[in-house]
Amino acid sequence: MSVQEFVEYMRIVFKRWWLFPILCGATLGAIFISFRAAPPRYEANCPFSSELSPSSDVTLYPGYDRPTQNQQIAATQAAFMEILKNPTVIQRTAKAVKSSVPNDELSQRIKVEKPLKSEFVWVSVLGNNPKRRLTWPVRW
Repeated sequence: MSVQEFVEYMRIVFKRWWLFPILCGATLGAIFISFRAAPPRYEANCPFSSELSPSSDVTLYPGYDRPTQNQQIAATQAAFMEILKNPTVIQRTAKAVKSSVPNDELSQRIKVEKPLKSEFVWVSVLGNNPKRRLTWPVRW
């Protein structure tokens, strides 16, 4: 880029300086309106950990084809994640805490994930009321 091109660009920028404050103001206004119009959302998180029993206590797997500990933990976590998202479990939990939220909506509010390189399964529940608490353990 030559000096003459740079001077030409700077002249254009100074000629249209009023566009920058208008764009910034419009962007900030849109952000402010969207935050004021959106209802507040609250999220509760709970980590769960999987541990293995000593292999001498469990005779589930035959000795010659026993999976490794990491495979056993991964399989247990995957099964646990499926159980938590099961509609029957969600229905019984909602009934136990006397929730008025429909089961399909509650199913959408529950997020179960396992971050990479983590030993924990995280369960998150979204809600609209910060005072609504779920007491653990839930008894069915």
